[in-house]
Order: sequence, then structure tokens, then C-alpha cells
Amino acid sequence: MKNLLNVIQKHIRLNIIIYIITILALTIGIVMGTYTVKALSDSQKVELINYLEGFFQILESQKFDSYQLFFQTFINQLKLLIPIWILGATVIGMPIIILILGFRGFILGFTIGFIIDEFAFNGILFIILSILPHNLFYLPGLIGIGVMSISFSLFLLKSKLKKEKVYNRKAQFWTYTIVILMISIFLLLGSIIEGYITPIFMKTLSPNFI
Repeated sequence: MKNLLNVIQKHIRLNIIIYIITILALTIGIVMGTYTVKALSDSQKVELINYLEGFFQILESQKFDSYQLFFQTFINQLKLLIPIWILGATVIGMPIIILILGFRGFILGFTIGFIIDEFAFNGILFIILSILPHNLFYLPGLIGIGVMSISFSLFLLKSKLKKEKVYNRKAQFWTYTIVILMISIFLLLGSIIEGYITPIFMKTLSPNFI
């Protein structure tokens, strides 16, 4: 356990700049998403509120399939994970990975900003119980995956620019892939929470939004 912690600490020290870039991309995306809510017209806000109210009415009146929700949310995370993994194995992957992480942050920020803006205290309660729990796993997972992908992409780029031959390229690629799969456990745990626990809180809070 101590050796594992030492490895993690060393990895963070060696990649601290990449961690900062990755966290900044997510943070900037979240902030931009939050402020974009202010730019919505009244008609757009009404449409979104009507959509949310309809969603909560369905949620309150129907039973939900937890396994199906878990499966769908995990598939959605894989749709984000796989492109980042592929881009990390290319020399041009870094800027696109940063944009993907920024967009993911934008969606989260917009959701949080809109719910708080329209539902005040009930919105804050909803965020704490229904949005925060699974994102406590999603965000660290995305940061870890982003860092590993950007790091591997930079490694390939530096090797190409310096015209250095990359030895054991296949072994290094598989190491990169295995580490990505290990970090994706965070996405799996987040999907379990979003599929089995989050709907319970959402259904409990739904009368406050109808």
C-alpha cells in the first residue's frame, strides 16, 4: 500500500503541469456553463423548465429499471472514455482531449447553474443529493484519464519531434491502456451510484419540481 502511494505521489509530481491543465479545462468548462445560463432567453428557460417538469412527472409516476439506468450511464461514460483513449495514442491528441474535458465541464456547469438559477434552495438540495454523488467519482476519473492520455500523447509527440526511436512501443501502449482501464473503475463506480442511488433521491425530490 505504501509503495502504491509512493508511485502515485511520484506520478503526480512528474505530471503536475498536465494535472493543472486538465483540472483547468474542466473548471473553465464548468464556469462557462454556469455563466451561459444567464444568456438564455426567457422562452428558452421556459422550454427547459417544462422539459424538467415533464421529466419529474414521469419519474414520480413510473418505476425505473436500476440496471438499465446503470447500463446506459456506463455506456455514456465509455463514449467519453474511448475517444480520449484513442486520442491519447496519437501525436495530435492533446488539444482535442482538453476540448472534450472542457465540454464535459461545460455541460455539468450549465446543469448546475440552470437548476440553482430556477429552483433556488430546492435546486441546491437537488444538486447535493442527485448530481454531486456520482460526479465525485466521474470527475477524478476523467482527470486521471485525461492526464494519462495527454501524457502519452506528449510522449509520442516529443519522440517524433526529436526523431527518436520509441522502443517497446507496443508494451508502452499496453501499459497506457491498462492504466486507463484501472482509472475507469471510477467511472464504473459513478455509474453504479447514478443508476441505483441517484434515482431514489431524484424521485424523493421530484414533488418539489412539479
